[in-house]
Order: sequence, then structure tokens, then C-alpha cells
Amino acid sequence: YANSSFSDVSAGQYYTAYVEWAKANGIVNGVGDNLFAPNSNVSRQDFAVLLLRYADFAQKQFPTTRQFSRFADDTEIAGYARNAIQTLYNGGIINGIGGNAINPRGNATRAEVAAMLHRFIDASGGIEAHKAPADETADAAKTEEPAAGTDAEKTETGTDADKTGAGGTK
Repeated sequence: YANSSFSDVSAGQYYTAYVEWAKANGIVNGVGDNLFAPNSNVSRQDFAVLLLRYADFAQKQFPTTRQFSRFADDTEIAGYARNAIQTLYNGGIINGIGGNAINPRGNATRAEVAAMLHRFIDASGGIEAHKAPADETADAAKTEEPAAGTDAEKTETGTDADKTGAGGTK
């Protein structure tokens, strides 16, 4: 994955191989017009889609712990993200933000992402390593001999008062 299939992901960037790996494995599709938008924020609904696509790729399943009910802002959920939000909500991976809202188009905060990832890993029984080519190259380099002369739930954040949800897929 030396080159990118997205016009805004330059070859040689630290993330190029990872973006291409995710695209090749059906986890990301970009934002349209052959763009990935690597420097853009991820919406809560897009993060939900990414998580569900990864679950599909890794053949991870999680039990249904509750049934999805309509949120006050349910009409704001994009059609492509509805299944991901419902599935991850049912699995206890994502929550609303309070006031019976999910805020699907809002940005996913780092705290929300951490909480959702933790719940995802717990619910799906762990995550195996799925290495991108850059990781495999780095691992191979670590095992090679050096050349002579070189140096060798209640909410996303866990509080009742601050209910937070899911988001995003790029």
C-alpha cells in the first residue's frame, strides 16, 4: 500500500498504508469524490459505521443487551448509518447523549471513542491483531540483523449526567 486510492491521501504519509488497508477490507469508503478527508473530524454516526464494518471484517459478534428505540433526533441519522447505530446501541456499545438524543452528526470526542472501543472489545470478546503492510514491514525490520557498523455503561464517558453516543465513518 505504497500509494493511495484517495486523491487527498498522499503516498508516504504515516497513515497511507492504514487507510488503504481499511479501504481494502471494506472498513472505510471515503467521503465521496475520491476523497478520504484525513484531517477532518469523525461524526458519531460515522464512527458507529466504522465500528460495525470492523466487526463484520473481524467476524465479531456481540449479544443484544437492549432494544433500540427512537431518539428525539432520530431523523438526523443518515440512512447509511441507521443500521450501525441501531446494532451498536442494541449491543450496549453506544449510548445517547441525554435528553433522549444521539447527536449523530456531532463529532465523536476522544472520551466517547475510548468508551465505545472499550465496550466493543468487551462485548465482542477481544480483538486479534490485523496488521497492515506497514506493520508487517516494521516487524520484519525488527527481526533482521543490523548491518555492520550501525547503531542498533451508563454513558460513553460513564456518568449518568453526561450521556454520550457514537459516531463515525469516513
